Amino acid sequence: MNALHKDVAAWWHDHLGHYQQRADHRALRARLRRAAGPLAVVGEPAVHDLVRAQPWLAHRADVLADIVLAIAHVDRDGREPLARALGKPPGGDSPVMSPLRFERLMASSRAELAPQIRRALAQAENTCNVGALAADLAAWDDPERGEAVRLRWWFAYYNARPAQMSETSTDHDNALHKEQAA
Repeated sequence: MNALHKDVAAWWHDHLGHYQQRADHRALRARLRRAAGPLAVVGEPAVHDLVRAQPWLAHRADVLADIVLAIAHVDRDGREPLARALGKPPGGDSPVMSPLRFERLMASSRAELAPQIRRALAQAENTCNVGALAADLAAWDDPERGEAVRLRWWFAYYNARPAQMSETSTDHDNALHKEQAA
């Protein structure tokens, strides 16, 4: 688990995770779900708590928006990464998301990603590992890590790797985030 994973999960719990009990969480969640891009996301004061924890996000408003807009659609922070939740459930006959739709998701560019992730979350009952999703979205179009993220998603979708292998944390990921923060 890398620092981004932990910081985003903590931010989600502090600002969005208790939407059923807290009006402020409900209101922020609603505003973020309606947000029309990076400027609207950055206009939310609560988002700056996340930027303070991960300063490099101030220089990547597109990544910040993708992360925040996606996790605003998460109802429950689960143990499984999103790709695993989209695959075939234990004892099930077919995957939650069709292989063709999953292939489209994997081929998405950063510009196409937000609506694809929202649809995927809806199919996964808005439950996934928030921190893992954030770390993967941050690396989605990275020239060095993007392909590894997509490979990990394919393996998780087909449940071809043990759960502990689907973690997003690597030494390379941690080093890259430190470089981006500098």
